[in-house]
Amino acid sequence: MSATYLDAKGRPVVVVTGRGVVTALGAGRTSNWRALTAGRSGLTRISRFSCHGLKTTVAGTVDGLGVEPYSAPALCVAMATEAASEAILEAGIGTPSAFPGALFLATPPAEIEWPQRRQLYAAPSADDARGYRRLLAAARLGRLESAFPEFQFASVADRLSERFGTQ
Repeated sequence: MSATYLDAKGRPVVVVTGRGVVTALGAGRTSNWRALTAGRSGLTRISRFSCHGLKTTVAGTVDGLGVEPYSAPALCVAMATEAASEAILEAGIGTPSAFPGALFLATPPAEIEWPQRRQLYAAPSADDARGYRRLLAAARLGRLESAFPEFQFASVADRLSERFGTQ
């Protein structure tokens, strides 16, 4: 990055040109504002997993984005795509497939989830390893290579960069 775009401490200068929002109330500022002013809550009973034995059974989850099969990184990509689409439209700069700027993004960690852990654990093993050692051995052998791109660090930012053609 050129020094022209850095502040006195060497940090990138960021200009917010557009905003997008995705919450448990919906996607987009308009639908969120409508729900808020109508007094609707985004809290619902948790349905993604069993809450049996848990004290908490409600949460403000983001649903309805058509993420199949479900995984946290896939949901992050869907949420970030919705928010970025709204922000780019509001910014009025570039096009939805060629945004003339850098991508700055913060997402939760893309850690491997239970369905993928079960697949790894079920994979044939060279020894009698159990538990976490078995998962690590299966991962080292590439037993879940198809899931690697989705759970790799920065996978959400990579997908957005491809989708929006960020510069």
